[in-house]
Amino acid sequence: MRKFLFVIAIMILFTSFASADGYTEKLKVKGSLTQFSSFIFKNPATKKYLYKESFWEINSKYKFDNKSVIVQDGDKSSAYLFNTHSYLKKSDKLYYGDLRYRTGKKYNVKWCESSDYKRLSPYVIADSIGGDMNFEEYYFHGGFSKDNGSINYGFEAFYRAKYEYRLVNPRPKNIVSEYGLVMGLSFDLLDKHVLGFDLRYSNYKQDNEIKMFKNGEMQRFFIMKGLGYYNLSFSKSYRKLQVFHDIESLSASMQFFSKERDGLFANLSYKQSTLDQYLGDFNDLNMSQLRTYYIGADIGYSFNTNLYSKIYSSIENHSGYENVHEHLNSINYRLVTVYNNYKSMETVLGNSYLFFFDNKEQNMTIDFSYKKSKQEYRSTKSFQDISNIKAMISYGVCKKSFFTEVFLGYSKNISSELILADKMFVPNIKDEMILPNYKYLSSNKLLAGLTVNYNYRISIDKSLFFKGDYKMEYVENNDLYTNIELTAGIRF
Repeated sequence: MRKFLFVIAIMILFTSFASADGYTEKLKVKGSLTQFSSFIFKNPATKKYLYKESFWEINSKYKFDNKSVIVQDGDKSSAYLFNTHSYLKKSDKLYYGDLRYRTGKKYNVKWCESSDYKRLSPYVIADSIGGDMNFEEYYFHGGFSKDNGSINYGFEAFYRAKYEYRLVNPRPKNIVSEYGLVMGLSFDLLDKHVLGFDLRYSNYKQDNEIKMFKNGEMQRFFIMKGLGYYNLSFSKSYRKLQVFHDIESLSASMQFFSKERDGLFANLSYKQSTLDQYLGDFNDLNMSQLRTYYIGADIGYSFNTNLYSKIYSSIENHSGYENVHEHLNSINYRLVTVYNNYKSMETVLGNSYLFFFDNKEQNMTIDFSYKKSKQEYRSTKSFQDISNIKAMISYGVCKKSFFTEVFLGYSKNISSELILADKMFVPNIKDEMILPNYKYLSSNKLLAGLTVNYNYRISIDKSLFFKGDYKMEYVENNDLYTNIELTAGIRF
C-alpha cells in the first residue's frame, strides 16, 4: 500500500510540473471529445466527421502486464505491436485503414488451452498443467465513405489472423481466423445534425488442436461447461484432441449527433451472436452452443464547449446449450437431448462528465458506474453473483510539447456470492481457477495511472511522438497489478 501511495504522489507531482504546443493541445482536445463519444464514429458513414485533416501514422508499441487478472490469461504477459493507420480525405470521399502486427507471450496459462478466452468462455478446452503460450496476430482493416450531399454512405471490412502455440507438452496449436463487414448510412438533418445507421456481420473460427509429442504419453483434457464444470463423457485422456469453435455475429446501431459537437448526442446498439463448439476427432460432433444478446445505449449533452455529460447503459445476456449424445460406435454419436444449463448476464449503468478549462489547456473527466455480473449453472444449482460500483477521475494538462494525464479510481464491491455444488468433479479446478478468479472480481480495488505524451514537430505536417502509459491496480488482499505501455511513432 505504501508503494501504491508513493507512485500516486509522483504521478501528481509530474502532472503539476509538466508543460504541449498548440498542435499537441489541438490533438488532445479532439482526442478527449472523440474518446468521450467514440460510439458516434463506429459507423463508416460518420467517420468523415472524426478529423478535419488527412494524416498517416506509423507506430510501434511494447506492452507488459506483471499479473493477469484471471487464471485463464496466465500470470503475466508481454507483447510487441507494429501499427499503421491512415485517414485520407479526397474531395467528397474518405479512405481509412489499419494494418497491425502483434506478437507476444502469456506466462503460466492454466485451465485454458484455447485462444481468445473471453470470446469463447465458458466453452473452452482446459487441462491442469498449462504453461507459457506464444502468439502472433495479423490485422487488416479498411474503409471507404462517400459524401452525396445530405446523404452519406460507407463500407468497411476487417480480417484478423492469429496463431497461438506452446513449445512443450501439452502443445496446443490454435489458428484463429476472423473477418467482418460493415455498411453504414448517415443523413444530414437541418444542416447541423446527423442521423446514422449501420449494420455489421462478422464470422469467427478457431481450430484448437492439442498434441502430446512423447510416444505413449497422454493427458486429460476438460471440455468446460461453466463455473468449473465440464463434460463427463468426453473429458478424458487423449494423445491428440481437436476442437473447433465457430461464431457468427450480427449487429446494428443508430447514432444522432451535431457536426459541431454541441447539443444532444446519442447511440443505440444491438448485437446477437451464436457460438458453436465441435469435436473434430468425433466427426465434428456439436457439443455446445452459446447464444449472446447485447443491447446498449448512450445519451449525452454538451451544455457549452467546455462541459459535456453522458449516461450509458448496457445489458449482455448469454445462454449456453449442451448437447447430450448417445454413443453408437467408436466415433459416431446420436443427439438425444439439449439442456440450457449455463446462464450469465452482465448489466452496466454509468454517468460521465468531461470538463475543459484554462483556455482548454486542462481537462478533467469524472465517471461513476455500476456493474452487476451473474453466472449460473443450473443442473448443479451453482451460481456466482458480483456487484461493484466504481468512481474514476482523470486530470490532463497540455503545455509546450507535452501532454500528461493522471487518473485515480476506486472500485467498491457492494455484494458478492458464490455457491458451488458440494461435489466438484476435480477439486483443483475449484482451488486453482474458480476461487482465485472470484476473489479478484469481488475485491475492492484502488486504481491509478499516468500518461505522458511528447510531441516533436519536424515540420508543419510532420511530427514524432513518444508516449508512455503506466497503470496500476491495488487489490485489498495486497496484490498489485501493473501495466506498462511504451509507444513511439511518426504522424504525417
